[in-house]
Formats: sequence, structure tokens, C-alpha cells
Amino acid sequence: MISKVKRKMNTLKGFLKEGRYDKVFRHGYRNLMRPLINRGYSFKDQFSALEEDWDTSIILDACRYDTFEAESDIQGSVDSRYSRASRTYEWLTRTFTEDEYDDIVYVSANPHTQNAIDGEEIFHDVRNVFQTHWNDEYGTVMPDPVSKAAKELREEHPDKRLVVHYIQPHEPYIGDKKIYTGDLSPDSWQRTLMDELAYGDGDPEGFYEAYTYNLLEALESVKKLLPSLQGDRVVISSDHGELFGEKKFYGHPSDLAVEELVKVPWFEVDMEFYEGEKESFENVSKGDDAEIKEKLEALGYGSK
Repeated sequence: MISKVKRKMNTLKGFLKEGRYDKVFRHGYRNLMRPLINRGYSFKDQFSALEEDWDTSIILDACRYDTFEAESDIQGSVDSRYSRASRTYEWLTRTFTEDEYDDIVYVSANPHTQNAIDGEEIFHDVRNVFQTHWNDEYGTVMPDPVSKAAKELREEHPDKRLVVHYIQPHEPYIGDKKIYTGDLSPDSWQRTLMDELAYGDGDPEGFYEAYTYNLLEALESVKKLLPSLQGDRVVISSDHGELFGEKKFYGHPSDLAVEELVKVPWFEVDMEFYEGEKESFENVSKGDDAEIKEKLEALGYGSK
């Protein structure tokens, strides 16, 4: 398994061999601009979700504040926070810094909860939905199995703080506008969706539309979960945002303090609105088995 750095070097060598010097320039620009963009921004000094007041924290992976504010029809009040990371791996390691969180139970669709931190060791209880309900067709975990697992875990542990980590709106795109991801393995010449945009080979508007549909898929599932959380103070937030060309960056590069990447929603749900509603999780079946590294690659992550 070659490293992410080696994969990028192979990509650059391919560009040079083909005489695609504009692509090489874009790559160099991003490395040059990072320290200038980050000037004055301290990731470690940004908010920690653990210090906020909540009973259930719903994490929508890679969810931009502006997209959430424009698209969400969940009842409640929206605010914003600034994240201490621009990727899930760093967000987890900078948020959960202790050896044990006995007051937290965690439902996760993102394999980084087992890769970046040992969730099964540090939390009181864990449901790694990526291990039980992985969808090989889309290369991800669909939202409803996450919601169903969260409902069950809340019933088992009514006195614990519950974290529910959906993978959407993070790619792959599963909504009404789908984009084929291709072979995303690190030793493949096929680049990730965000690499395609970064090297000028994609359609930013089309990708953003697909991203928005992904968010809507997640929000519909969240609304099914909310009736099961009566009595909880429920917040919806994100680990980081997503870039679609801002400052000529795409996706969510590590430790990059672009506004749209580090500004995340902080939404307090009006739970009275969801009293008496019934949840319905249709066609939630056991998923396909795969190794954690393979699942991270399918989500567009290189080896860490």
C-alpha cells in the first residue's frame, strides 16, 4: 500500500510526463498558500463540542455552515462555531484527548472513529455502523442504519451523552444527483472526486449540487431519529466543512483555515416540535463486510 504522499507524487509525475504544467502549478499554489491562509488561526484554540451543553450531538460529516443554513428544514435555532480541525482524523484526536469518556456512547458511520482513536476503548459503548452496514454499491454507510443504531443505543443508555456521526454530506454522493466515484484505491491512477476538481477536471457546480443532495439525504434520516430523543437537548453540528473552489482549494485538506472549511453549524433542535411523531427506518439490513482501510479509501481518504 503506497502512501498518500507517494500517490500525489505519482500524480504530479504523470502531469509532467503529459506536459500538463497547469496542473503542476495548481498543486504548487496550494502548498504555497496554506501558511498564508492559516496566519492568525489557531486550531487548538477553537471550540470543543465536549464543553457545550447537550444530551445528543449529531455530527454531519463535512457539513458547511452556509449549506446547512440554506437547506435544513429541521425546527430549531441555528448558530455557528469554528472547528479545531479541517479533517475528521484531526477533529477526533483533538476533541477526544482523554483515555476514557465513560459518559459518552458513540454511533459512527466514519471508520476514523476506530482508526484515529480507539472508540471501542475510550467510550462507554460504541456502534461502528461502518462495520455492520457498509454499502458496497455506494462505497459508504447510508444514513438510516445510523439513525436506527442511534435509537437503539439511546434506549440502552438513557443516562449517557450520545454522539451520532453520519458520513453524509461527505462523498460518495448518494442523493438524487449521483456522481460515479470510480476506483479510489491509493495505488490507482484514478483520483478522488475532489482531486478531479482540484486539478481542473471537474464541474464545481455539479459537485456542489450533489453535495447538497447528500446533505438532504442525511437530514431526512435525522428527522426520523428525533422522535426517539424526547427529553434530550439535541444539537446538530459538524467536524469540518467542505471546499468547492474557495481560495482555489477543494475538499477538506488537513489544517487549512478557509472560512467555508472551518465554520460549522451549531443547531439546537426544537424538540417540542417532534413530540408524538413516529420514526420509520425502512430497508435497514446488515451491510457488506470490509476492512477499515478499504472503507476509508472508498470515502476518499488515503492511508494515514
